[in-house]
Amino acid sequence: MPRSLLLASLTFLGGLIAAPAFAQVSAINPGQLYSAGGGARGLAMGSALTSVAGDISSLYYNPSGLATLSGRQITAMQASLYDGAAYQYLGYGQGLRRSLGGFGLEVMRLGISGADGRDASNLGTGSFGYSEQSIGAGFGMRGVLHPDLSVGMKVHRLTRSLGGSSDNLTGVDFGGMYGPIFGERLTLGFIVQNALQKSQGDTSDKLAALTRVGAAYNLAEGFLLAADVSSDKDFRIGTEYNWGIATFRAGYTGAGVSFGTGLLFRQALVLDLAMVNSSVLGNSTRVSLGYKFREAAAKRNVQAIAEEYLANALLELKARDYVRASKGLDAALGISPRLGELGWKVRAQRLRSLVIELDLANLPEFQEIYKAQTAPALLAHEGVMALLDEDNGRAMLFVHAALGQNSRESAYRKLLEAMSRLTKGEIHREDILPPSALVERRLQRAVDQIYGGHYDTAIVDCKDALALDPNNATAWMRLGSAYFAAGDKSDAATAYRNSLSLDPTNERLRQFMQQQRMPLYTPRVAPLPSGAMLGLMVSRLEVR
Repeated sequence: MPRSLLLASLTFLGGLIAAPAFAQVSAINPGQLYSAGGGARGLAMGSALTSVAGDISSLYYNPSGLATLSGRQITAMQASLYDGAAYQYLGYGQGLRRSLGGFGLEVMRLGISGADGRDASNLGTGSFGYSEQSIGAGFGMRGVLHPDLSVGMKVHRLTRSLGGSSDNLTGVDFGGMYGPIFGERLTLGFIVQNALQKSQGDTSDKLAALTRVGAAYNLAEGFLLAADVSSDKDFRIGTEYNWGIATFRAGYTGAGVSFGTGLLFRQALVLDLAMVNSSVLGNSTRVSLGYKFREAAAKRNVQAIAEEYLANALLELKARDYVRASKGLDAALGISPRLGELGWKVRAQRLRSLVIELDLANLPEFQEIYKAQTAPALLAHEGVMALLDEDNGRAMLFVHAALGQNSRESAYRKLLEAMSRLTKGEIHREDILPPSALVERRLQRAVDQIYGGHYDTAIVDCKDALALDPNNATAWMRLGSAYFAAGDKSDAATAYRNSLSLDPTNERLRQFMQQQRMPLYTPRVAPLPSGAMLGLMVSRLEVR
């Protein structure tokens, strides 16, 4: 730091020893402007927003939170601080309509004027001012590496001036968020501030690198609890409760406690108030005003985009392109985590695990084998669909049959091994048979189980046979016999009727049903195979 700027700084800080402690820290540790707050919401919550996403304040606290920004938002704050210090903040953010993310811009300024300057002899040199101004831009993307992971980056440039001297400090922040997890309640976050930096001007000062981690947990609907801790041992905790158009907030940091409230008018205009109590600087009140442009329409657009990604992913799944289908499902969940409530999160996780286990992204020859219009490829696909539906037994059954249909193809052997690891199911060498032979094996075993009194096992064997061959009259008849032996006459009658509809010439079965007073004619309702169910789902989703 040049001698003139050093003397001016010391004189300036000496004249502001009490309440202007904020200015002292600003000159000694450059970049304290970035601790002044990005809106009254965060200040009321103790600035514990490292893992809280969804509005423009994410640009200030963790740029990865911009990934879930919907529509366009703007917020502004004007604050009178201590002994004439003034702080202004303006932020703008916008969600990207056709991809998984958002971006934001912010402008900040801190100014203090009217300080008395002194030279080395303590003689007056007139009054001067101190100011910090920052311009920043950032973006966040979601679902790039994992549907629950958001990453972001922010570049900011700080310009400081004190008397006749000035400098420029540039920093780059990196952040990430993971969640919501554990029942869509917990979100984890981190931010590395000034991971990269550059200095220019009259000083040798540098922006301090800082790492902060945090967690946010939804205790109940509209009730959020968040906590942060940083590498400089700064601990923050904050809470927020939504009640209709009103929001109530409270927070704590090492400097003191904070309280606040927020009001939402016509689903667009946001007025936030924060009361910050510092043990060093006293009390201050911050007010910020924000506006959300067409928020409801934006949410509908986001959901429509997510459904488009989902529909295309289902088409890729139907075409048995598992790599693209996995990326599409992850992208859909990244845009709209609400799809997880419909079961897609589990399906996406299972498909992603299978793609990784098979290393499909690096084995295009395996992908082509699975996409071929061959009997083993179709059987393998039924196994994959069963895996996604969490039917592990059925998944192993079909993949055994796929390998049995073409035992020389390593792609199916690898698939069976991967499926075994994912489902914790055993590989039975004796079950690596073509479908017809495997059906006969299951049906013979079902007979043995019935005579042995193991009716539940016999029912499972018959259902396995029917999964491979839904139009097998013998399998339906033996399923009926297993149900009948177990004392379930209703399900037995249904299975017998299905058998008769496939083989009307079975007079012995007809006579038996009549003896048992079972109705012979009701509409046959056979379970749809997973591939057919997929076709129904695809047809119900419009591909935009």
